[in-house]
Amino acid sequence: MTLCIMWAMRQYTYVLLALIAVGLIALALWRLTRSKPAGTE
Repeated sequence: MTLCIMWAMRQYTYVLLALIAVGLIALALWRLTRSKPAGTE
């Protein structure tokens, strides 16, 4: 049972890291587009 929990946590950690990476990229792009007025929306 411990191995099952460890394996699930490992997969969850990969998903969490991917979500954090996507979130940081989205935040950076949002701040970039917000800092300077973009003519095209």
